[in-house]
Amino acid sequence: MAPEKEPFIVVQPKSQSAFVEDEFSFRVQAGGALPLAYQWRFNGETIFNATNATLVLTNVKFGEAGEYKVAVANSFGEVTSAVVRLTVKPLARLTVRSGLNNEGFELVVTGAVGRSYRIQASTDLKTWTDLFNFSNSEQTTLFLDSNAASFSRRFYRVASP
Repeated sequence: MAPEKEPFIVVQPKSQSAFVEDEFSFRVQAGGALPLAYQWRFNGETIFNATNATLVLTNVKFGEAGEYKVAVANSFGEVTSAVVRLTVKPLARLTVRSGLNNEGFELVVTGAVGRSYRIQASTDLKTWTDLFNFSNSEQTTLFLDSNAASFSRRFYRVASP
């Protein structure tokens, strides 16, 4: 039996999820006569300098969510992988469970397990103060700001180091 000459996909890339700001990669494994050339595409558009079997995305942004595929070519032809999807998730979501009550201002943080977060507060949206630092051992963490009533207005955000 003669060796394969035209390129072929051995292992297709897989649809996956990544958190915003993470490093992420898609990988394809191909065969055929060497050398093999790779070209990744995002939503049908060529990605500049994405010419390896592995596509690495650093500091992932929400705008990178979408459909990816890779074309593998050699002197005998070209084959295109299956289309796969990257879903980009936020690091954390801040929700208010009950707002200001007799005990303070209650916040519920939903985020990735194993990630570190800090809850910050500001009265002017310019200067932020860390109120609480934690590493999520569960998906949801409850925080109570017992000093909230001391301020005429206070804004909150969740940050990741």
